[in-house]
Amino acid sequence: MANNIEELIKKGYEEPDERIEEYFKGLYERYGDDPRVIYEYASVLDYLGKEREAIPLYRRSLEKGLEGVRKDMCLIQLASSLRVVGELKESHTILDEVYRRTKDPASLLFLALTLRDLGMENKAFCMLASYILGEGKGLMPNYERALKQYYADLCGETS
Repeated sequence: MANNIEELIKKGYEEPDERIEEYFKGLYERYGDDPRVIYEYASVLDYLGKEREAIPLYRRSLEKGLEGVRKDMCLIQLASSLRVVGELKESHTILDEVYRRTKDPASLLFLALTLRDLGMENKAFCMLASYILGEGKGLMPNYERALKQYYADLCGETS
């Protein structure tokens, strides 16, 4: 059945925006105990700007045992939706946990948005800078020592 579910989900994302919600609602009505189906339906609602409707579905997909990378995606999307509806503390808790565990840049960017909304712009700025400094990409190796010192001074860290 898993392959069948994957095929049905793939087909659903080929639907135009005006029909995608109806399609995934139908999948949910038929396979409402499948954590992947629940997650995808929540994602569609979220995409359509229906975050309040998506939140309980994200939670349900997690309760039903969503696993792997999709579990982390679900957590990020749940936290993002919580931020949009003003549940900043819970959004921060979830995103902080995902970022600390995965060091995924998407989780960091969503966390930075929540930190900004919480009035913690400097913390968001410093976390983003720390991530970029740690990547060592581009010309960074040429300026790493100076930049790490500048940001350590700005962010109250020792190098």
